[in-house]
Amino acid sequence: MVDKGELKKTWDLFVGVDGFTEVRILGKFQYSGYFKSFDNLCKQLEPYTEMDDEQIYFVMNKIKEDCYARPQCEKFVKSPKATTKDEETISRKWLLCDFDPVRLPNISSSNEQFELAHKKAQDVFRFLKEKGFSDMVVAISGSGWHLLIPVDIPCNEETDETVKNFYTYMGSQFSDEKVEFDTKVYNRSRITKLYSVISKKGANLPSNPWRQSKIVYIPQVITTTPIEKIKELADLAPKEEPKSV
Repeated sequence: MVDKGELKKTWDLFVGVDGFTEVRILGKFQYSGYFKSFDNLCKQLEPYTEMDDEQIYFVMNKIKEDCYARPQCEKFVKSPKATTKDEETISRKWLLCDFDPVRLPNISSSNEQFELAHKKAQDVFRFLKEKGFSDMVVAISGSGWHLLIPVDIPCNEETDETVKNFYTYMGSQFSDEKVEFDTKVYNRSRITKLYSVISKKGANLPSNPWRQSKIVYIPQVITTTPIEKIKELADLAPKEEPKSV
């Protein structure tokens, strides 16, 4: 069942009245749909929330308008020929900080692991605020936690490099043997959990439960963090050692 209240919160924050997004469902098969209508998304999404192994995501950055004209316009298409590529994004609106507990593949985190990820997210939240970052959105991904940094960054090679180096630096400072700061989420067309759906990974056990993904904190005023602040940390990223000849 779709939790329409939580989904509306996600829609209003990331898509808005005049926007659209791609929703992607990954599991045994891939499904994709582009949606401008919240009500239609709820209707189209309903059958897929009953599946046992499907994970549901959306593209969190601004997509070129032409993508809406694909065959999956306002409906889900199985094994689509095309989904959103990096070069089909216009600008970055969010940078995702993903804190994922280190554990065996394809299982949900334990409650202890979940809380360790929460603490790591809190540590990074405080660190970034001290560095002059604007207030961030906080969300539960399912097995871990997310911070979402509001930005307004044009898409080009220079900003791509800055963003990638920002993630490299943050990973070098905040990943450890128990919680990983994911450094692989720097791409423009990044998908993230469609906050509102149940994250179904592995068996749903009391020790490793399925959890609902949801937004737990939204700032009263959304203010973007300037790219100059991103670059200050990006410039601290460890440099690759030159390869010996």
